[in-house]
Amino acid sequence: MLYLLALTGLSLAVLMLLFTLLRPDDFILFYLLAFTHFFGLVNFDAVEIEGLFKVMPYLNVLCIGATLVRIVLSLELRGRGWGLVGVVCLLFLYGLFRPFVFNESTIKHALMDGKDFLSYGFLAYLLAHGAYIDVEKLIDRVIYIALGLSLVELAAVFGGVAVPGYEMSRSHVGLSAGLRVISPTLVALGWFFLCHKFKTKRARLRDLGFMAVVFSGLLFQEHRSIILGTAAASAMFYFHRSSLEQKLLAMVLGVFLATALLFGLGADKIHRTFVSPIVELIEGSGAIEARDNINRLRWDLISERPVTGYGFIDEKSERGRALFRIGVSAYEQSFGTVDSGYVDLIIRFGYAGAALFLLPWAWAALGPFIPGRGRDSLGECGAFFLWAYFPVNITWSVFSYGFGIVPGIIAFFLTMRAGTRPPETGDKAPKA
Repeated sequence: MLYLLALTGLSLAVLMLLFTLLRPDDFILFYLLAFTHFFGLVNFDAVEIEGLFKVMPYLNVLCIGATLVRIVLSLELRGRGWGLVGVVCLLFLYGLFRPFVFNESTIKHALMDGKDFLSYGFLAYLLAHGAYIDVEKLIDRVIYIALGLSLVELAAVFGGVAVPGYEMSRSHVGLSAGLRVISPTLVALGWFFLCHKFKTKRARLRDLGFMAVVFSGLLFQEHRSIILGTAAASAMFYFHRSSLEQKLLAMVLGVFLATALLFGLGADKIHRTFVSPIVELIEGSGAIEARDNINRLRWDLISERPVTGYGFIDEKSERGRALFRIGVSAYEQSFGTVDSGYVDLIIRFGYAGAALFLLPWAWAALGPFIPGRGRDSLGECGAFFLWAYFPVNITWSVFSYGFGIVPGIIAFFLTMRAGTRPPETGDKAPKA
């Protein structure tokens, strides 16, 4: 029986590997759907394999395996962007082995804490298979997934409909209970792609309705920093190198959305959702101050090892259990934190490692505007999306947790492709 199970598992692994190699577009769709827990219909958080990982890390390992096979077959690293993959590999190995060498954690516990960094295997997969990926299809699928996530959110807000894969929560807009979808940043990326369609004059009338639904889905999330960052960065992208006609269209669209929000939500809720966060940002953000209070213990730990950091320390490891006894709140019971991105990177890799990690991201965000680097509107779209990540990372760890890594990877991939194909021709990516 055990032999039969092992043979079945091996056969399934081989079939999945062939799927990733031969059908990259379909695998990417499957990956993104699994990433969203199939719109919350499947609760992957309740599934743990071998007591170590839930589902997504195994898909990321599959991406890494397919990348290695593709590299061996082609005997080259195609395209730009491999610098970030190299940096992540270096820091990932450092995060695994540093606590092990200093007897602060086992490899298993370190892997449990750093498993989200395996999501960068998806970037390696995109870069290795870039010549075989239909970019236009990828954009459309991200838009439809963002639309689906938004509809699930709106069904919860207005109808109280819940799905098992997402957590119910009180919406900050104050209407009714909402959902915490798996990745509001993926919804934001869909919004950017819709803006790109309008900017390049490829949008249809239905895309205007899509924009209203996607923006509403993003609005009813609890993440105001993501909402404001997305709104600001997408406006900057749309007006960058835009014609007068496009600017007028954006103004009309802005008035339409503002009117719809005013009648749909009311002035008080609009003030609490948009105006209050800006006032807090100027006068001192309560959210940032609350995170600073929670992170006092982490800052003390950082001051002890400002250069080297601690690596991946899980709360069940030896050092993590000691921290658990010291911590006074649930948020202080682990070294890493999803609520403060820069603190998360610094405590894991030190100031030097965090700077090294962020450098390729900054290069990608500035890439389309550097002389000598190719540019196109799609690459600029990805770059402006990444611009929003840097301020958002103050309150959400978008560079080090899967909910931010996967959409960021897609944007990074597009910036690396900038100038490598004829701009805005609508041609499909080359096939194998």
